[in-house]
Amino acid sequence: MSLTIRELRLSGIFDLRCSSLIDRAAAEAIKDEVGTLLLNMHDVAFMDSQGLRILVCLLKMLKPHGIKIALCSLSPQVKVLFEITSMHRLFEIYDSHEGLLAAKKKDVNAVQLSLA
Repeated sequence: MSLTIRELRLSGIFDLRCSSLIDRAAAEAIKDEVGTLLLNMHDVAFMDSQGLRILVCLLKMLKPHGIKIALCSLSPQVKVLFEITSMHRLFEIYDSHEGLLAAKKKDVNAVQLSLA
């Protein structure tokens, strides 16, 4: 299993329209044998239940390949959504990408991904 961390810096609205972008990012992570896929959500203005569904599908897609998913920099609105749906139990969530780096003691390969 790889120790590489790939960071996707997301921006915009995280909903069903983002599905194909996230699927492509997942396929690249699998191809590149990434160890952890970090979704930096600092610039995500809004996320709905379909966005949560996309994350669950992403988890199911990457888990058989040994790729972990971590999230960071959730806005207060998105953080509440994760807490009321108990989704925070499925993902490693950090205040910032520095928090993940400190926990894993690794460098990050960052990729910008703008959502709809």
